[in-house]
Amino acid sequence: MRAITRFLGRRRRLLAAILAGCSVACALLTVSGSEGVEVLAAARDLPGGRLSMADLTVLRIPSAVLPDGVLEPGTTVAGRVLTGPIRRGEPLTDVRLLGGGLLAGQHPGLVATPVRIADADVAQLVAPGDIIDVLAAPSGAFLSSSDGAIPTAAREQGAPEQSVVADMEFAGATTVLIANGGPVVSRVTVLAATSDDDRSEGALLVLATSQWQAAQLAAAQSGARLSIAIHPR
Repeated sequence: MRAITRFLGRRRRLLAAILAGCSVACALLTVSGSEGVEVLAAARDLPGGRLSMADLTVLRIPSAVLPDGVLEPGTTVAGRVLTGPIRRGEPLTDVRLLGGGLLAGQHPGLVATPVRIADADVAQLVAPGDIIDVLAAPSGAFLSSSDGAIPTAAREQGAPEQSVVADMEFAGATTVLIANGGPVVSRVTVLAATSDDDRSEGALLVLATSQWQAAQLAAAQSGARLSIAIHPR
Protein backbone atom coordinates (compact mmCIF):
# COMPACT_ATOMS: atom_id res chain seq x y z
CA MET A 1 0.00 0.00 0.00
CA ARG A 2 2.85 2.33 0.88
CA ALA A 3 4.49 1.53 -2.46
CA ILE A 4 1.35 2.57 -4.31
CA THR A 5 1.13 5.76 -2.27
CA ARG A 6 4.77 6.62 -3.00
CA PHE A 7 4.24 5.88 -6.74
CA LEU A 8 1.20 8.14 -6.91
CA GLY A 9 2.94 10.85 -4.94
CA ARG A 10 5.89 10.96 -7.31
CA ARG A 11 3.71 11.08 -10.40
CA ARG A 12 0.76 13.14 -9.22
CA ARG A 13 1.48 15.97 -11.67
CA LEU A 14 1.62 13.58 -14.63
CA LEU A 15 -1.59 11.88 -13.53
CA ALA A 16 -3.31 15.25 -13.07
CA ALA A 17 -2.33 16.28 -16.60
CA ILE A 18 -3.63 12.99 -18.03
CA LEU A 19 -6.94 13.35 -16.20
CA ALA A 20 -7.30 16.97 -17.36
CA GLY A 21 -6.67 15.93 -20.95
CA CYS A 22 -9.29 13.20 -20.71
CA SER A 23 -11.81 15.70 -19.34
CA VAL A 24 -11.21 18.10 -22.25
CA ALA A 25 -11.51 15.30 -24.80
CA CYS A 26 -14.79 14.11 -23.30
CA ALA A 27 -16.14 17.67 -23.32
CA LEU A 28 -15.24 18.15 -26.98
CA LEU A 29 -16.88 14.88 -27.96
CA THR A 30 -20.02 15.87 -26.09
CA VAL A 31 -20.17 19.29 -27.80
CA SER A 32 -19.56 17.95 -31.30
CA GLY A 33 -22.22 15.32 -30.89
CA SER A 34 -24.97 17.43 -29.33
CA GLU A 35 -24.54 21.05 -30.47
CA GLY A 36 -25.01 22.54 -33.92
CA VAL A 37 -27.56 22.08 -36.66
CA GLU A 38 -27.37 19.76 -39.66
CA VAL A 39 -27.67 21.67 -42.95
CA LEU A 40 -27.40 20.98 -46.66
CA ALA A 41 -24.15 22.10 -48.29
CA ALA A 42 -22.41 21.76 -51.62
CA ALA A 43 -20.53 18.46 -51.87
CA ARG A 44 -18.21 19.95 -54.50
CA ASP A 45 -17.73 23.17 -56.44
CA LEU A 46 -20.95 23.72 -58.40
CA PRO A 47 -21.15 25.99 -61.45
CA GLY A 48 -24.87 26.68 -61.10
CA GLY A 49 -27.73 25.08 -62.94
CA ARG A 50 -30.03 22.24 -61.92
CA LEU A 51 -29.31 20.42 -58.66
CA SER A 52 -29.30 16.71 -57.89
CA MET A 53 -28.96 15.13 -54.45
CA ALA A 54 -25.49 13.89 -55.48
CA ASP A 55 -24.40 17.55 -55.55
CA LEU A 56 -25.12 17.98 -51.84
CA THR A 57 -23.86 16.76 -48.51
CA VAL A 58 -24.88 17.25 -44.87
CA LEU A 59 -22.76 19.38 -42.53
CA ARG A 60 -23.18 20.26 -38.86
CA ILE A 61 -22.83 23.98 -38.14
CA PRO A 62 -22.87 25.70 -34.72
CA SER A 63 -26.13 27.53 -34.15
CA ALA A 64 -24.30 30.79 -33.46
CA VAL A 65 -23.02 31.02 -37.05
CA LEU A 66 -26.02 29.50 -38.82
CA PRO A 67 -26.92 31.55 -41.95
CA ASP A 68 -30.46 32.87 -42.33
CA GLY A 69 -32.59 30.80 -44.68
CA VAL A 70 -30.28 27.77 -44.58
CA LEU A 71 -31.84 24.55 -45.87
CA GLU A 72 -31.90 21.47 -43.66
CA PRO A 73 -31.82 17.77 -44.62
CA GLY A 74 -35.21 16.65 -45.90
CA THR A 75 -35.82 19.83 -47.89
CA THR A 76 -36.77 19.02 -51.48
CA VAL A 77 -34.07 20.56 -53.65
CA ALA A 78 -33.51 17.97 -56.39
CA GLY A 79 -34.38 19.61 -59.70
CA ARG A 80 -34.20 23.15 -58.30
CA VAL A 81 -31.89 25.62 -60.06
CA LEU A 82 -28.96 27.41 -58.43
CA THR A 83 -28.75 31.15 -58.97
CA GLY A 84 -24.99 30.94 -59.57
CA PRO A 85 -21.78 29.09 -58.69
CA ILE A 86 -21.13 27.94 -55.11
CA ARG A 87 -18.04 26.49 -53.46
CA ARG A 88 -17.63 23.06 -51.87
CA GLY A 89 -18.82 23.16 -48.27
CA GLU A 90 -20.95 26.29 -48.70
CA PRO A 91 -24.30 25.94 -46.89
CA LEU A 92 -27.29 26.07 -49.22
CA THR A 93 -29.73 28.91 -48.47
CA ASP A 94 -33.08 29.90 -49.95
CA VAL A 95 -31.66 32.82 -51.95
CA ARG A 96 -29.24 30.45 -53.70
CA LEU A 97 -32.19 28.83 -55.48
CA LEU A 98 -34.48 30.29 -58.11
CA GLY A 99 -37.69 31.31 -56.39
CA GLY A 100 -39.42 34.07 -54.48
CA GLY A 101 -36.39 34.66 -52.26
CA LEU A 102 -34.53 36.13 -55.22
CA LEU A 103 -36.14 39.53 -54.65
CA ALA A 104 -35.12 39.78 -51.00
CA GLY A 105 -33.56 43.20 -50.45
CA GLN A 106 -34.78 44.61 -53.78
CA HIS A 107 -37.03 47.64 -54.15
CA PRO A 108 -40.77 46.95 -53.70
CA GLY A 109 -42.61 46.52 -56.97
CA LEU A 110 -39.77 44.84 -58.85
CA VAL A 111 -40.28 41.43 -60.43
CA ALA A 112 -37.88 38.60 -61.26
CA THR A 113 -37.63 38.43 -65.06
CA PRO A 114 -35.91 35.52 -66.84
CA VAL A 115 -33.97 36.49 -69.97
CA ARG A 116 -32.10 34.17 -72.33
CA ILE A 117 -28.78 35.59 -73.51
CA ALA A 118 -27.58 34.28 -76.87
CA ASP A 119 -23.91 33.84 -75.91
CA ALA A 120 -23.46 31.53 -72.92
CA ASP A 121 -19.80 32.57 -72.54
CA VAL A 122 -20.80 36.22 -72.15
CA ALA A 123 -23.44 35.32 -69.56
CA GLN A 124 -20.75 33.58 -67.49
CA LEU A 125 -19.06 36.94 -66.95
CA VAL A 126 -21.81 38.15 -64.62
CA ALA A 127 -22.82 37.17 -61.10
CA PRO A 128 -25.75 38.04 -58.84
CA GLY A 129 -25.59 41.71 -57.90
CA ASP A 130 -24.01 42.90 -61.15
CA ILE A 131 -25.62 45.81 -63.01
CA ILE A 132 -26.13 45.32 -66.75
CA ASP A 133 -27.80 46.71 -69.85
CA VAL A 134 -29.65 44.27 -72.10
CA LEU A 135 -29.09 44.83 -75.82
CA ALA A 136 -31.10 43.51 -78.77
CA ALA A 137 -29.59 42.35 -82.06
CA PRO A 138 -32.45 41.55 -84.48
CA SER A 139 -32.42 38.06 -85.95
CA GLY A 140 -35.62 37.98 -88.01
CA ALA A 141 -38.54 39.93 -89.44
CA PHE A 142 -40.16 42.74 -87.43
CA LEU A 143 -43.41 44.61 -87.63
CA SER A 144 -43.45 48.18 -88.90
CA SER A 145 -44.95 50.93 -86.82
CA SER A 146 -48.28 52.13 -88.13
CA ASP A 147 -47.44 55.83 -88.56
CA GLY A 148 -43.65 55.76 -88.77
CA ALA A 149 -43.33 58.15 -85.83
CA ILE A 150 -40.64 57.39 -83.31
CA PRO A 151 -42.23 56.48 -79.93
CA THR A 152 -41.36 58.36 -76.76
CA ALA A 153 -39.63 55.32 -75.22
CA ALA A 154 -37.31 55.06 -78.23
CA ARG A 155 -36.43 58.76 -78.04
CA GLU A 156 -35.57 58.30 -74.37
CA GLN A 157 -33.22 55.47 -75.34
CA GLY A 158 -31.54 57.65 -77.98
CA ALA A 159 -32.70 55.61 -80.97
CA PRO A 160 -32.57 57.27 -84.40
CA GLU A 161 -35.98 57.48 -86.07
CA GLN A 162 -35.09 55.14 -88.95
CA SER A 163 -34.07 52.39 -86.49
CA VAL A 164 -37.50 51.91 -84.95
CA VAL A 165 -39.23 48.90 -86.46
CA ALA A 166 -41.75 47.73 -83.89
CA ASP A 167 -44.03 49.64 -81.58
CA MET A 168 -46.08 47.41 -79.26
CA GLU A 169 -48.36 48.25 -76.35
CA PHE A 170 -48.09 46.37 -73.06
CA ALA A 171 -50.37 47.55 -70.26
CA GLY A 172 -50.29 51.09 -71.58
CA ALA A 173 -46.49 51.26 -71.94
CA THR A 174 -44.69 51.46 -75.27
CA THR A 175 -42.19 48.72 -76.04
CA VAL A 176 -39.67 49.32 -78.80
CA LEU A 177 -37.51 46.90 -80.75
CA ILE A 178 -34.44 48.45 -82.32
CA ALA A 179 -33.75 47.25 -85.85
CA ASN A 180 -30.00 47.86 -85.86
CA GLY A 181 -29.44 46.80 -82.28
CA GLY A 182 -29.75 48.88 -79.15
CA PRO A 183 -30.59 48.88 -75.46
CA VAL A 184 -33.82 47.20 -74.42
CA VAL A 185 -33.44 47.97 -70.70
CA SER A 186 -30.64 49.73 -68.85
CA ARG A 187 -29.06 49.38 -65.40
CA VAL A 188 -30.92 46.33 -64.15
CA THR A 189 -29.62 44.04 -61.40
CA VAL A 190 -28.71 40.40 -62.03
CA LEU A 191 -30.47 38.14 -59.54
CA ALA A 192 -29.27 34.82 -60.92
CA ALA A 193 -26.99 33.49 -63.63
CA THR A 194 -27.57 29.86 -64.54
CA SER A 195 -25.74 27.55 -66.92
CA ASP A 196 -26.99 24.53 -68.85
CA ASP A 197 -25.13 21.57 -70.29
CA ASP A 198 -26.41 22.56 -73.74
CA ARG A 199 -24.62 25.87 -74.32
CA SER A 200 -25.94 26.19 -77.88
CA GLU A 201 -29.15 27.66 -76.48
CA GLY A 202 -27.32 30.43 -74.67
CA ALA A 203 -27.73 31.02 -70.94
CA LEU A 204 -30.52 32.16 -68.68
CA LEU A 205 -30.23 35.28 -66.53
CA VAL A 206 -32.83 36.37 -63.99
CA LEU A 207 -33.06 40.16 -63.63
CA ALA A 208 -34.76 42.51 -61.17
CA THR A 209 -36.97 44.69 -63.38
CA SER A 210 -40.12 46.75 -63.29
CA GLN A 211 -43.19 45.21 -64.91
CA TRP A 212 -42.77 47.61 -67.82
CA GLN A 213 -39.17 46.50 -68.34
CA ALA A 214 -40.29 42.87 -68.17
CA ALA A 215 -42.72 43.56 -71.02
CA GLN A 216 -39.94 45.19 -73.04
CA LEU A 217 -37.71 42.17 -72.58
CA ALA A 218 -40.47 39.73 -73.49
CA ALA A 219 -41.11 41.61 -76.73
CA ALA A 220 -37.41 41.83 -77.57
CA GLN A 221 -36.85 38.09 -77.03
CA SER A 222 -39.61 37.25 -79.50
CA GLY A 223 -37.63 38.59 -82.46
CA ALA A 224 -34.07 39.36 -81.42
CA ARG A 225 -30.93 37.81 -80.02
CA LEU A 226 -30.09 39.41 -76.69
CA SER A 227 -26.68 40.36 -75.35
CA ILE A 228 -25.51 42.38 -72.37
CA ALA A 229 -23.22 45.24 -71.39
CA ILE A 230 -21.78 45.10 -67.88
CA HIS A 231 -21.44 48.19 -65.68
CA PRO A 232 -18.37 48.42 -63.41
CA ARG A 233 -19.02 47.81 -59.74
